[in-house]
Amino acid sequence: MSTSTSPPVMHHLATSRPSVLDTLYTDKLTRRPVYATLTHNSLTTLYKIDDSKNVAEVAQIQWDTGGRHIVCVQGLQTPYDEFLVRAKGFFAGHGTRTFLTGGVSCKWRQTENQDWVRRFPGAAPQFWSCYVSSSSTTTNTVSSTSGLLAVFTPPRPHRRQTELIVYERGREHVDMIVFTGILIVVNNGEWRSLRSPHTRVTLEHHLKTGGGGSLPPYTRAPLHLPTDRRPHTANASSADHSTTLGDESDPPPYTSRVDISSPFRF
Repeated sequence: MSTSTSPPVMHHLATSRPSVLDTLYTDKLTRRPVYATLTHNSLTTLYKIDDSKNVAEVAQIQWDTGGRHIVCVQGLQTPYDEFLVRAKGFFAGHGTRTFLTGGVSCKWRQTENQDWVRRFPGAAPQFWSCYVSSSSTTTNTVSSTSGLLAVFTPPRPHRRQTELIVYERGREHVDMIVFTGILIVVNNGEWRSLRSPHTRVTLEHHLKTGGGGSLPPYTRAPLHLPTDRRPHTANASSADHSTTLGDESDPPPYTSRVDISSPFRF
């Protein structure tokens, strides 16, 4: 019988919008926004938000530049397929991607959760787990928390949120864990449907003024999500939609339902 328990959580991030490329990432532990993504034309930028609600750039990706996606981190430009490298050999069929951060090799690995599928028919059966590469597993299930840095979960049925759990052991590399996680889960060509009216400056102003009403409303092309096909009605819950970036009403108190030992039951 396994005696493993969930490692300490640093961030439990939840998106405020359906697309991971244009959203606030709010920490359920602190109830405060920690990251944000904005997409303009074919450029997506990840920003980090500090306790004073200052907004600073972390990394960017220029989509489809001459047939290739280009990643920019600290001024260094790298082709996407060199920044986030697909596995070869035995792991090639398991959706594994490897990246370097601070001299450490880490990897994202797609994992099936049959319990998830049984409990929520129609839900995406995969989630992504991030590990230190030296602590890799040899099966397509999570059997150990050794080296586990983060977990990116699919949206829950009837909810538009995507959730990213970053554990304390990933603190040193959290920015790149969040950035690469977004690149892992984004849908192919999703950037084409986004039309964000916000910039870093207006986002920072919006956060510091508590969501001032002078900002233009959020607009986007339709995005079809298999886990949420409900029609948008006037009686829909305010938790399911908002018209400005990052509704800052407090979410309910944080309660983690992640059980690593069984694995990832919500």
